[in-house]
Amino acid sequence: MSSFVEWLLVATLAVVFNITPLFAPPTAGLLAYFHINNDMGVIPLALVGGLSAAAGRLALGLAGRRFGHRLIPAKRRAAIEQTVATLARKRASGVTYLALFAVGPIPKGTLFVAAGMANLPLLPGALVFAISRSAIYLGTLLVATTAVGSLESLFGLSAVGPLGIGVQLLSLVAMIVLFRADWGRLPQRIEGLRELYGTLRARGRPAELAE
Repeated sequence: MSSFVEWLLVATLAVVFNITPLFAPPTAGLLAYFHINNDMGVIPLALVGGLSAAAGRLALGLAGRRFGHRLIPAKRRAAIEQTVATLARKRASGVTYLALFAVGPIPKGTLFVAAGMANLPLLPGALVFAISRSAIYLGTLLVATTAVGSLESLFGLSAVGPLGIGVQLLSLVAMIVLFRADWGRLPQRIEGLRELYGTLRARGRPAELAE
């Protein structure tokens, strides 16, 4: 059984990964590492990861409320101000406002900073974020576990071997793409690619054929 120190380390790292508004390693990768290498339970890891990630984002939102624009680089202030305006409009509908903390195109670090700057309630959003992230982490851990288990049963490979680590990383990337992609814009992007293909094809035709 994992020790209290190991669980405390997981929780602390998850908070640190989520308290920064800049790029940080994915929390799912952290949880998968401890699950596979330290044999820590999937469900407890997902819950600890979700709650710790929410604690980090909540602290980020409180920092945004306290320090405001001093926390945001000048080149990102316009995006933050636009997000603040969006949140102010969404708050009236309640459910839509909370849904942004679970899904949506706005990066969650930016979302919490903007909510803090707009003096909007952070605890309900953090709770929704914790639930959604716990579900995402649970799915990620199950995929990683299945992939590693299949390798071991089929080829007798160790989970910490090069190929096993590679499969873990591919599983994590697939889950991150699945949950973070903006699928609502997919038809528009496909149509854009079709138009680009048609334009390139027309330019590549000989002049006599184009006539």
